Order: sequence, then structure tokens, then C-alpha cells
Amino acid sequence: MDTTQETPRQLTGECAPDAAAYLLHAQQRAAALGDRALIFVRERPITCVIGAMAIGFAVGKIAARH
Repeated sequence: MDTTQETPRQLTGECAPDAAAYLLHAQQRAAALGDRALIFVRERPITCVIGAMAIGFAVGKIAARH
């Protein structure tokens, strides 16, 4: 039997720190994007309302066809 092959548990243990760092980075990025979106909405509320209405109108038109 070849003892140089790693078991799935060993591979998982080696990848866990990388996965945790990747997940932390993704969470931080998502939080930053949420903050930017919130700032945009607070600075331009009328633009956001008009944009939401336009998207809702488009979705309604598409849904009405089907």
C-alpha cells in the first residue's frame, strides 16, 4: 500500500486555513459592498427609487408575457 497518499481528512485539514481566510475575505468584501450601497442610497434616494420603479416595471412586463 502506498503511504505517500494523503487521506481526505489530511487534505481537509491542510485546506481549512485557506478556506477560512477566503471566507473571511469574502465576508469583509460583502460588508464593504453593503456599506457602499447604503451610502449610495442615502446620497441619491430619488435616483434609487426611480431605478427600482424602472426595474419593477421591466420585470412586470416580462412576467406578463409569460
